[in-house]
Amino acid sequence: MSRIAVVLYGALIFLAGNPASAVLVAHWPLDDAVGSGSVAENVNAYDGTPDSGVTQGVVDGSLGTTVVELDGGAAASIDLSDHVGVFSSMTSGTVTGWFLNNVASADALFTLSDNTVGSTEARVMSEGNRIFYAIRDEGGNPVGEGQKILSQEGIADANWHHFAVTIDGDNEVSKLYVDGLLVGQNYAPMWGNITNAATALNNMAIGSNSDSGGVQWGLDGRMSNFAIYDNVLSYGQVRDVMQNGVSESPDDLGPVIRPNGTIAQYKFNDQAPGSPANANDTIIDETGNHDGTVMSPLSYVAGLDGSALHFADDDYADHRIEIAKDEDLYVLPGEGFTVEAIFRTDAPGILTLVSMNGNAGETWMRLQDGEVRWFLNDSGGVGSVDVQSDDAEGEVANTGEWTHVAGVYEPAAEEIRLYINGVLVDMDTAPAQFAAPLNGDTNPLVIGDFADSNTRRFIGDIDEVRITRGALMPGEFLRVVPEPSSALLAVFALAAAGVVTKRGRKSEVEY
Repeated sequence: MSRIAVVLYGALIFLAGNPASAVLVAHWPLDDAVGSGSVAENVNAYDGTPDSGVTQGVVDGSLGTTVVELDGGAAASIDLSDHVGVFSSMTSGTVTGWFLNNVASADALFTLSDNTVGSTEARVMSEGNRIFYAIRDEGGNPVGEGQKILSQEGIADANWHHFAVTIDGDNEVSKLYVDGLLVGQNYAPMWGNITNAATALNNMAIGSNSDSGGVQWGLDGRMSNFAIYDNVLSYGQVRDVMQNGVSESPDDLGPVIRPNGTIAQYKFNDQAPGSPANANDTIIDETGNHDGTVMSPLSYVAGLDGSALHFADDDYADHRIEIAKDEDLYVLPGEGFTVEAIFRTDAPGILTLVSMNGNAGETWMRLQDGEVRWFLNDSGGVGSVDVQSDDAEGEVANTGEWTHVAGVYEPAAEEIRLYINGVLVDMDTAPAQFAAPLNGDTNPLVIGDFADSNTRRFIGDIDEVRITRGALMPGEFLRVVPEPSSALLAVFALAAAGVVTKRGRKSEVEY
């Protein structure tokens, strides 16, 4: 590499690691003493006034500091309206803080609004067990590409969570971070972009919102260390604020980049063929991280490489395997993932192989009279995309033979793809990032049924299921036929007797 190239490369690294500076314009520690009667702001004296539903000076053992507690009523509010003119014209910036929410109702963390009309506001909310950022114009209409930027579920759990919303008005990118992870990305503008209404914003509050109907969305919980910066904090700076506290110049700790690889894999070799799979039996995850539970009696049959799990056409309401979900199974903005299943069935109707559906970003794969459908939805953000095979083209999977299907989401290519036995049968355009985590609800991962229904149950045998972070190519898929021994391969080669493929993981082997 030439000296000039080295200098340019170093300059690029410097620029990538040093985003445009963000100035801390307000910091409310929310650690005021009991009965102080005001809420101090440490940078520019933008002090606030607590209403009667706010208790100051609460010692919180988890955070190890003094916080405010809000009772969830109409008086659960810290009024900052005296300073709304300072902030109302902002078109880029960062809002960050700590909160503890006791209930999954509609609770405001921070809002700017016009309280002379019904619904003109920018709001950071905890609602439906999720946190989101959204904005509505002077007509009450959502503004932005996806209308909301949402987190995963599990927010209203009476535990502390850190949040940050960054809004880049110049490049029209908004991001939501929860507990140091980027969980949502789309574009919802900052309040200064509310059409013809920015100068009309007259209310600003922590813990509530006000419109023409009065005060609403009072927070039931606690808050600490709320701050506003006048520009976008980088991913790494958000992490620094979370870990080390609000500062004028947060360090850039770098983003969290989760490695590609197998997240969960179920081979169903837990018992020998002919054995029962009783309710509450454990189904082993080969990664050791996400073992499943049999919910109603199933049975083991001979599979391709040991056992497979048989799902009978029975009357059990919970005809499935459930796997408790955690953040490993969330698909975060910019992450690809692949779901694979090996199965056999000759049954008609709607048969679910794998589902991770609920109210906070869902994915599922199922058969619909033999056609395979693969569906993604971030539930309230960008929306849904799906791909499906076509029986008119002979692309059916209820043939009674062992069949491999794979659904692939590749954000870098902005594609969603569906394969049957390694052959691409459908593809469509997909977002480069969703506005909320896929699979981000608290419902379990389910094999053999739809997560919130027992009317789309699988009937037949499932030999293997694998979920992978990353967009796999066909050469990396599971194989339908077990790998032959090296001796047999040598015989086949000498005899020129065809090709035997592998139910394994060697990327150099193609279908």
